[in-house]
Amino acid sequence: MQRSLLRSLGIALFPFIALAPTESSAIDSIVVFNEINYHPAENNHLLEFIEIYNQNSVNVDLTGWKLTGGVDYSFTKNTIIEGGSYMVIALDPKTIKEVSGLAQVLGPYEGRLDNAGETIRLRNNNGRIMDQITYNDKDPWPVSADGSGATLSKLIPMTASSPPENWTSSPQISGTPGKINFQDSDLPPPTIKVPILSFDQDWRFNESGADLGPGWASEKHSVSEEWKFGPGVHAKENRLEVDIGTELIRPASNKPYVITYYFETEFNLTETQFSNAYELQLTYLIDDGAIFYINGKEVYRYNMPFGEVNSSTLASSGSEAKKTEPIGIPTSGLRSGQNRISVEVHQANSGSSDVVMGLELDLLQTLPDPSASPSIKLSEVAGNSQDEWTFEIQNTGSDPVSISQFKATINGNKENQYILPEKVISGGDFLTIGKSESKLDPQRGDRLFLYSPENFVIDSVIIKSEPRSRTNKKNDDTFYRPEQLTPNSANIISFNEDIVINE
Repeated sequence: MQRSLLRSLGIALFPFIALAPTESSAIDSIVVFNEINYHPAENNHLLEFIEIYNQNSVNVDLTGWKLTGGVDYSFTKNTIIEGGSYMVIALDPKTIKEVSGLAQVLGPYEGRLDNAGETIRLRNNNGRIMDQITYNDKDPWPVSADGSGATLSKLIPMTASSPPENWTSSPQISGTPGKINFQDSDLPPPTIKVPILSFDQDWRFNESGADLGPGWASEKHSVSEEWKFGPGVHAKENRLEVDIGTELIRPASNKPYVITYYFETEFNLTETQFSNAYELQLTYLIDDGAIFYINGKEVYRYNMPFGEVNSSTLASSGSEAKKTEPIGIPTSGLRSGQNRISVEVHQANSGSSDVVMGLELDLLQTLPDPSASPSIKLSEVAGNSQDEWTFEIQNTGSDPVSISQFKATINGNKENQYILPEKVISGGDFLTIGKSESKLDPQRGDRLFLYSPENFVIDSVIIKSEPRSRTNKKNDDTFYRPEQLTPNSANIISFNEDIVINE
């Protein structure tokens, strides 16, 4: 990306000119701050972390370097940050490892990151300030990073840490520790894993031995004498690494012997999940072979011969059920709303004594483009001193949008969240919601957060004693003090442009 383009985007470039080593000017490091989780949701301080990034292509030895200011941490001997890579330092490394899946998290650091903002410095082994950031929880710093669960995330890692315009809030809860915050358009998009089905999912299943024909997966089957119902994992097996939810009939007890078992269940995708579906990931336990279908179309085979199959087709070989690594499945057959996954499990021979079917299904969903504004936004919010506190949302786009399962919270409190009604807002229209309906009762200085059905933080505002409104103009996200509240209609804001001679 050209330097002129970065400037046109309003992003301050990192100053690479070497300056004198003073407190105020010696910030010319190639190792910089990149992501900070200073106010996790519900004040869970165990989720605090600081991420740094090596802007150079060569490794940097951090031995003797320190974090100072809001927190204190000394990098131990032989701590190396590789070129173009990230390093995470946490208040509780164990917790961050668990939630992020990272193998290495440094820490713990001493102290706590201030929810209201403070200065953090990165010093080298001579005490020289190599980078520093003084973040804040008020405009022009992103409000959504202050308690919603989103992190303070740098838009482009090769930029300076000081200017607030170089930072935004992460779309996803808990951010992207140890990973790129926002992907380059020339690379595969960043994704978030959304659980769809777990191993204990309820399934309808048929172990009668009947041949259901080649198109059986194209239709839904009701629970009946032949189609039973129960939670996974479905198995007749002595030892499995996942608990058995429904025990199948012992294969040797079936007369005649059953070669093929049939399973089906449904899952739902929101419109956003469907539109941003990147890949399905299938993790399974199968004994012996299986064919998987999504909405009647085959998507994957395991240990099965090629070509058409029927209820007498044997698996290619005997196979013990072991939990696999995730297998990528294309999303071309998915639908918005209800989908059905069907599985037929085949035995390898008529003497097999066990049978197993269990699976997990996850959706890799692409993350929102941070430069693209969501069409559902906060438009107006009453002051906390008013008798009937209200907030208003607007569909700033041209197409109708369902707000079903959107959520609003005060300060990210999950115990006191309001789920928006099942309504569709036409393009340009507004919806005002009162305290009597939402049961939200904010105080001055509280944060109102708006979440998408996928739990992305899409908007936020600080509550004040007086009302606050947006102009409804494109690219102006600032909240101003309006002349009056205008429920369910365009906001009225007057700007005094008179020139006043003061002296």
